[in-house]
Amino acid sequence: MARRIISILFLALAPSFVIVMLGDLTGCNGTLGALKEANDYSPLLGYVSVTQEQDKEVWTGRLRDSRGREVMLFKFTPSGGEAKQEYLLFPRRFFAWAGKHVAYCGAEQQEVILVDYQTQKEVFRRRLPERVTYLSAHPEEEEFLVATKKALYLVQPAEESSAPRSSEKAPAFILRRLKDGVFHWPALSPDGRQVASGKKDEKGEGTALVVLDLSSGREKEMLPPFTNPAAPDVAYRIITSVAWTPDGKKIVVGTTSPADPRVEWLVTLDPETGQKRDLMSTTQLYTSPGCFTPDGKHFLFSQGKPDYREFLGEGSQYKGPDVPDPFRAKLVLLELKTGRLTHLRHIPPDLNSYWPLCDREGKIYFLDKDPNLVFSSPHQSAASVSIYQVPLQGGQPERLLGVKGLVSYAVIR
Repeated sequence: MARRIISILFLALAPSFVIVMLGDLTGCNGTLGALKEANDYSPLLGYVSVTQEQDKEVWTGRLRDSRGREVMLFKFTPSGGEAKQEYLLFPRRFFAWAGKHVAYCGAEQQEVILVDYQTQKEVFRRRLPERVTYLSAHPEEEEFLVATKKALYLVQPAEESSAPRSSEKAPAFILRRLKDGVFHWPALSPDGRQVASGKKDEKGEGTALVVLDLSSGREKEMLPPFTNPAAPDVAYRIITSVAWTPDGKKIVVGTTSPADPRVEWLVTLDPETGQKRDLMSTTQLYTSPGCFTPDGKHFLFSQGKPDYREFLGEGSQYKGPDVPDPFRAKLVLLELKTGRLTHLRHIPPDLNSYWPLCDREGKIYFLDKDPNLVFSSPHQSAASVSIYQVPLQGGQPERLLGVKGLVSYAVIR
């Protein structure tokens, strides 16, 4: 039963951009001092790991470049029962990586902290009146959304007029309270003018998908908080991921409703017209998060649930929509214009592929991991998660890292 609950929680975890959160890594050969002096250092991956140190779980954020050199950005131990439980079950949503800064919410999950990649120094810290539940970063700008148990906030660079450049007390970032409510998986639009997010229904258990205009404060509901209007209290909606296309013309949403086993699928939305396309028949068994290809025409995601064998029982047959090889997690390309799916068949079938990320050069990064673990246990003696890299257009995957203590990962753009 415990394993079954953990599996459900893992399926509910969604990211939107690319990060690596790793424990002890094999082949780490860089030093902080050497990297500070290196003019050619450019981070490839950001990651956070959890390790066991003197009976404490220690969470560490690092950068890693293409040569395997690393620097540490932060380190903390969760404090308090609720914070420890949240970090244990939902690690990915508490870290967000932009082009120059990483955001995290600290030991008590009640602060927003930003660290600069180049200096490895903290540049912003603000304590909030309630616990943080989600963090996300704009894919291009140094802006961060912060969802708490009561409201949605925006952290953005301070205006130049707020203080003279020469002033050491001039704030690097400012915090704005945007909207009251309980928001899930908030994502800034490419132009930074809107936020798409799940929002908890005040009257029930469901989560609606809303778009918030930052200039006017107006909020528009795009998906209702239920998947079946005939039974809204039973078939209530759960949002598992939210992502804008690079041109801002579409929103791709991961959604599900209570079931045993729970099934996730994708919905595409036009934020201007409200037109939607429900892709349940083709994208069922979606596992969040996914990512867009560099041209913005395709959404890359993992489809298939290895742990469904346990739910259905040995010898049972999957009787849902026609999903090839439903008990293996594999990478699939969704063409946004037509809704057509293409499986990436150059990835070997013995790999369970999760959490794909794309860089600007057309390379894919993905994880091969045990589907029954929320993250890699720091108690394991051997690396249990592998990070692979492969060209989108074809070729053999290259194993980059063996990871112990993985909780999340991302490509630094």
